[in-house]
Amino acid sequence: MQWLIMALWAILTWSHDREQERRKERIRLAALYVNPFLSACEDLQSRIYNVLELGGLHALRQRYPDGAYAAETLYLIVRYFGWETVVLRYGPYTQDPVVTRLAEAVRRVFAISDAALPVGPFNFFHPEQKALGKMVMQRMGGQYGVEFDTISYYEFKERLASSPPGH
Repeated sequence: MQWLIMALWAILTWSHDREQERRKERIRLAALYVNPFLSACEDLQSRIYNVLELGGLHALRQRYPDGAYAAETLYLIVRYFGWETVVLRYGPYTQDPVVTRLAEAVRRVFAISDAALPVGPFNFFHPEQKALGKMVMQRMGGQYGVEFDTISYYEFKERLASSPPGH
């Protein structure tokens, strides 16, 4: 009987330890992938809302008379694409159907082209979304091994300026 109690205690201890490790892993994944993705979502949402709902394009044109706001807006979009790819591949929600469905809805909106909404400067088809997302992501060594981060807006502007026309 004593061996049964010890076995149950060992199983319960092992189970508790495994749950603690899973909890730590979820926290680690959130810090590495989810939090930066949420930041990218918030920044992009804020820009789109300000432009479409609050007339922010006028304010942006005044602040950036040289049109630099367009490159900044592009950076926010591309940063979103990069973090979305990372979250859907490495994050804790890789198999979550709600997250997948919502991410696909955002990608679809950026890829829309029909008679009512012609292709414009902020229209990106799926292959472009992936390529642009990869453009801003970088891998680097970190506390947990290889981690992801985005390049800065200034490095993005340099890459845009140095890329060949039409690419």
